[in-house]
Amino acid sequence: MKETYDIVPNILTSKDVDYLSDLFNISYGGYKSCMNSSKNVNDAEINAFLEKVANNFQNSLSSALKILKEEGTYE
Repeated sequence: MKETYDIVPNILTSKDVDYLSDLFNISYGGYKSCMNSSKNVNDAEINAFLEKVANNFQNSLSSALKILKEEGTYE
């Protein structure tokens, strides 16, 4: 029997948590790589690009943590 909902329940499945965990780990690795690379680059244009990419990764990190905190999965 398949249940249907008028309003989608506010829950995270283990698959959702796995996805958020992967998103966090990939974003954290990308953020660290960008920040470490920017220390070794002297070109201002490349540094600006690395900073922009690092900010995108940081936004992904923040989004994943926000969702996990709202659900009480991460504190």
